[in-house]
Amino acid sequence: MNALIYARVSHDEQVKYGYSINAQLEALIEYCKINKLKIKGRYVDEGISAYSVKKRKSLQKMIEEAEPDDIILFTKLDRFSRNVLDANAILKALNEKGVAIKAINEEDIDTTTADGKFMFDLRLSLAERERNKGSERITDVFKHKAMHGEIISGTIPFGYKKVNKKYEIDAERAEMVLDMFEYYNLCSSVSRTLKYYNEKYPSQHLSYKVMRYRLSNEIYIGKHKYNDTYCIAIIPQELFYSVQKKLINNIKERKANSVFLFTGLIICPHCGHKLTANRTTYKRKKDNGHIEIYRCNKAIVDRECSCRSTFNEKKIETYLISNLNNIINSYCIELEKKTLKQKNYTSEVSKIKRKMTKLKDLYLDDLIQKNEYENDYKELNERLKKISSLTVSKPVSKAKKILNVDSIQKMYEALSREDKRTFWNNIIESMVIFSNKDYDNPENYRIIFK
Repeated sequence: MNALIYARVSHDEQVKYGYSINAQLEALIEYCKINKLKIKGRYVDEGISAYSVKKRKSLQKMIEEAEPDDIILFTKLDRFSRNVLDANAILKALNEKGVAIKAINEEDIDTTTADGKFMFDLRLSLAERERNKGSERITDVFKHKAMHGEIISGTIPFGYKKVNKKYEIDAERAEMVLDMFEYYNLCSSVSRTLKYYNEKYPSQHLSYKVMRYRLSNEIYIGKHKYNDTYCIAIIPQELFYSVQKKLINNIKERKANSVFLFTGLIICPHCGHKLTANRTTYKRKKDNGHIEIYRCNKAIVDRECSCRSTFNEKKIETYLISNLNNIINSYCIELEKKTLKQKNYTSEVSKIKRKMTKLKDLYLDDLIQKNEYENDYKELNERLKKISSLTVSKPVSKAKKILNVDSIQKMYEALSREDKRTFWNNIIESMVIFSNKDYDNPENYRIIFK
């Protein structure tokens, strides 16, 4: 039998208890030697809590790579999980694959038996209870520190310094923070404030995300979630709440008015990041006083890309609509190719599964040796995984129906902006536009279909 061995330790456990990944791996390897198990893979999550599966990449990889008749080994149940729902979801997925789990230092944790499954659920419930109690204790400690104005986190907010375990104002930096709030309160634009700030204080260059975070951080009015008078304020409350109101209003206005047709579809031709949609307002009635554009925020905001071009949504849409027949035709051809490949792959999957069944029968009947069975089975299984990973393509019929419409343009123009966006998202995976000066040239576009 093949074994996949798993070890995990959180950062707190490393510091507090000196838990070691190496000690876990050594114990697991020794167990495999004694029980004549072949180690198929080693998986380690270091510095990560057991409560959530999402951040544990090695655990996810192990579950994905586990195959029928494999067994997953770990030292103790709390190395595997402390969340009942997550653990049972993992167990269900492994059961469906025919994979068992076992804690080598806890003999009653063995899901190959009914008693082992019962103990698995019981121990998980106790572990989750203990973790929740620990979280409550930590929260109580944080509350106590906050009520006494003591620093809780290791990161000191910009504008403060640490003095006797408390925040004190760093006069020079506090002046920069105040300047940032006052400028934003005047212009109501994070982008303009960011440009102003980075030009005035180049040694303290900020990203858009960090600036938004600082503008909404209550620590600057001396507040903490556990204490309204946590530390000395840098920003007057009247100014702070005026800024918060403008930040919220800007978000609401953008959400209410912004339906962009190609959101998430256009890729920067320089850095490869997705372009960000924006609405530019003009003092004229043409275009309803505004136009929708796409730009690379890595260039415009963060200054990390050389692309300074903005791309006009209306001109992109006009080109695509004018060439819609060709685009849909290309889309159908791509779909037909994928569908044909998928049919061939489906047939190949059935053949491989039949071969694997025959191979198993030969082994059980002692007609082939174990090493021969293992080598052939491994080769077939690798082929099966490679083919099974291919996604099933969407039916071509829906796309072809669009081509049969008498006037595609007329049909398209009748759609709402939301429906137009859905239309493009259904057929286009991504699109690169190489120039904002030659919208009518097909060579200016590279379109990848879904």
